[in-house]
Amino acid sequence: METLIKSTAELQKYVKVNKSMNFEMFRSFLIDAQDKYILPYIGQETIDQIKDSESDKLREYLCRALGPFAMASATDEFSIGFGESGHTVARSEVLAPASDAKIEKAKESLYKRGWSNMDTALKYLEKQKETYPDWANNRQISTKLFENASEFQEKGLVDIDNSPLTFHHMRMLILRIESSETFKLLPEEMQDNFNKSEVAKITDAMQAYTGSRVAALHTSQSTKMQRSKPANGVEFKPTIRPLYDDIEQTGNYFAEQAIYWRGVLDEALVENDKKSEDENKMKFNGPDRKLFVATASRL
Repeated sequence: METLIKSTAELQKYVKVNKSMNFEMFRSFLIDAQDKYILPYIGQETIDQIKDSESDKLREYLCRALGPFAMASATDEFSIGFGESGHTVARSEVLAPASDAKIEKAKESLYKRGWSNMDTALKYLEKQKETYPDWANNRQISTKLFENASEFQEKGLVDIDNSPLTFHHMRMLILRIESSETFKLLPEEMQDNFNKSEVAKITDAMQAYTGSRVAALHTSQSTKMQRSKPANGVEFKPTIRPLYDDIEQTGNYFAEQAIYWRGVLDEALVENDKKSEDENKMKFNGPDRKLFVATASRL
């Protein structure tokens, strides 16, 4: 299999490595890293399109991610040797093996650089869809309410640093909230024929509600306790900074916002004759209230 990085000299552009290193020994790690960290987001068709073009900017971004990923993957195995004497480490008068702590820090740094550069590559792809049609047609992801990471941030009102990687990894949660909650708030006749451009206020409220619910779940204490942290950044971990309305009560402000936008959506539906006003509306959903009734309308 051909990799984007093809020689030790090229690898040196992206990671710190001795020029005397046998590239064939390292090549298998490049193949594995490309398959695991690059291929799922980019697709083989786009990789084939850019692999031999040294002037392609996307290839440069991906190599800046691939080099650190491959080096991080190789670190543990490269730190030891194996032969007739079993597992050994190299030692000389001027060089000594790095400590386990330094090796762990190096791997963490490499993975961090890899994910950051991968995010940059995806942001570049978003802006250059016409240049990479295979990616645009087969790999670009969206949901019912959000076309991309930027729209989720701007319309969902949640700061994800416009990160395509964060949007990619949160996509299933976004889809779940859209399907099981947001669209269920619409009148039945609108659910199957919803048009984002029909009534802007309704769409805006749906997007803000969905963003708030996703962020509330993602930053909740119970979610964080269940989420295990992958070692050394091997897997990308999407991050949303939690917002607390009351530190002492650890109330999540995103949850408060979901209640608010649920009320705004109800009002927009009534204003646009999509729903009749509830004469028996409940009065629990004020901004200073803690009790929330899902079917009640906000005053």
